[in-house]
Amino acid sequence: MLDSSVASMDSTEPGEQQGMAIGVPIRYFLLGDEERAQKQLALAKERCIASAMKRLSRAVVGEELYQQLQTAAPVLVTGSCGYLGSALLAILRDLGIKARGLDLMAPDTVENMAGDVGMEQVVQRAAEGCRSVIHAAALHAPNLDFYTEADYKHVNLGGTRHVLNVATAMGLSCVFSSTTSLMNTQKVKERSKSSTLVLKASEDYGTPRNIYGVTKKKAEQYCVDSGCSVAILRCSRFFCRGCL
Repeated sequence: MLDSSVASMDSTEPGEQQGMAIGVPIRYFLLGDEERAQKQLALAKERCIASAMKRLSRAVVGEELYQQLQTAAPVLVTGSCGYLGSALLAILRDLGIKARGLDLMAPDTVENMAGDVGMEQVVQRAAEGCRSVIHAAALHAPNLDFYTEADYKHVNLGGTRHVLNVATAMGLSCVFSSTTSLMNTQKVKERSKSSTLVLKASEDYGTPRNIYGVTKKKAEQYCVDSGCSVAILRCSRFFCRGCL
């Protein structure tokens, strides 16, 4: 289990004193005024969900994977109103897999909890009765213009630490959604100018390009050090064709 002394970065603790506002949409760099941008974002998510559900129907998933998912249920999905989280929650429920969402924008019901993943007591309540967790909540690169370094540490570091602590204490298996941007650093860009590179997840490619990458890299180390049963997936973007 990760205590607060382990979970520091550059001597700055990702504490809980700066919680994210519940019910306030996360802001992106989308063009246009705020109202138009949020409508655009909502439409893009709907398209992503529809695309994902079409590609991951019960027939496509197959019986073996379906049974494995049943043994992992109920599944807690953090960031359940984001691109990845909303699609995962919809797919799981469409397959008949019990799942609970946790998000700043989630309707506060039995199956969806409105809350800040950067607050450990919130994660504890959300995880009650679950067998596994998919940790997709994060501030991403498209949010950089609107959030501070402290916000990124609160969500991406504090949130991951809390998820891992709760998963370890409750005996939950965990999937952590990381990013391929850790393999697209300035070092890689410079090397790729003169030669073809084969990127490996096990290799350290240097300092990430921004606070998003820095916090994701540190969060991966939290996973390694936690002792929790956790899989780290370095995911790319989740925009489907024609979404934006």
